[in-house]
Amino acid sequence: MVNIISIKFHGRAGEGVLTSSYLLAVAAFYDNKYSQSFPMFGAERMGAPIECFLRIDNKQINIRSQIQDPDYVLILDDSLLKAINVKAKKEVYINSAKKYNLGVKTTGICCGNEIRYSNVALISYFARRTKIVSLNSLIRAVKERFIGPDSEKNVQVVKEFYGK
Repeated sequence: MVNIISIKFHGRAGEGVLTSSYLLAVAAFYDNKYSQSFPMFGAERMGAPIECFLRIDNKQINIRSQIQDPDYVLILDDSLLKAINVKAKKEVYINSAKKYNLGVKTTGICCGNEIRYSNVALISYFARRTKIVSLNSLIRAVKERFIGPDSEKNVQVVKEFYGK
């Protein structure tokens, strides 16, 4: 039984923040759950801070607002920690090998220097730890979103980081 799960993403334009939220939303759909994913950003320029929001539940989601008090926070770029207020009810996941004390359980995982796949690595690791979506559904969402060599590489990343 899933009660509504709320996830907030922080990153920069071009890092795959929106794609990360989308992939988890689609994977939840494939797991027969309801999901809602949407971004919030200002000036559209590469490197600008972006937030995305994701809700997952077993029943229809009627809330249509930003998430102020998320269960989980996923941070794709740890340089944003200086500029954002990080709070989560359960856990914060950061793409970083550094250790942070944010006043809540924090899991850092270095997803590598290849920024192109670090977002998929982070959500795969998060998905395995929380069991919010299944491996098969996440792979299916990735295969649907990407084509050709990008699809194959992203599936490899999902399998690698879902297994960590």
